[in-house]
Amino acid sequence: NDPKASAEELEEGLLSDGAVVHKLVQVVNTPVFAGAAQKGKWGLREAIVRLGRKKIGSIALQIKLINSLIKPSESRFDLRRFWVHSVGSALLADKIYQDKLVDIDDWDECSDYWIATLLHDIGKLLEDRFCHDDLARAVSLAHEDGQPLLAAEQKVLGTTHAEIGAYLAQWWDLPPSVVEAARWHHAPGKASKEFADLVAVVHLADWVVQKHG
Repeated sequence: NDPKASAEELEEGLLSDGAVVHKLVQVVNTPVFAGAAQKGKWGLREAIVRLGRKKIGSIALQIKLINSLIKPSESRFDLRRFWVHSVGSALLADKIYQDKLVDIDDWDECSDYWIATLLHDIGKLLEDRFCHDDLARAVSLAHEDGQPLLAAEQKVLGTTHAEIGAYLAQWWDLPPSVVEAARWHHAPGKASKEFADLVAVVHLADWVVQKHG
């Protein structure tokens, strides 16, 4: 958050956490940022320049949250799928925002789109950490009955990953826009008027990435 910090200082700080660096390099080498010709040649310095502070900060935050909530040795939670879906949704939201692909009156209101999309499913991490068996039952129920996961979660857990994610974002004092996106990314029509456009962008990115597996 320090506007006076140089790219070199940011790089030095990031190098203290290998997991964050690995993910940043993964993201910057996706075709969205690198194009097809780069073939994974970009490193951390290119990530800093091309992604910018906001995106880097969001990814670092997500990795820290994952590492603090998930115990890989005990969990059957598919972290790779979670990561690919989260980042894929954020990349698509970035494309929608940068190219203005949908009709929105005030795009400035959607400026938190990256962190909001990256963290929209963060409630699933908490579900897995503290009630994994119930989450597994909800997922099975959703598959067996062909119902949305939210409905199955409500039946088994009495809440949903959307509600939990919103509570978590609020507890961590994240921007209200991120709280709203976590809470309403499956039901954008219920979002407050102030964040309706942002939540719609998150919902669209999430839905398209989900439909394409």
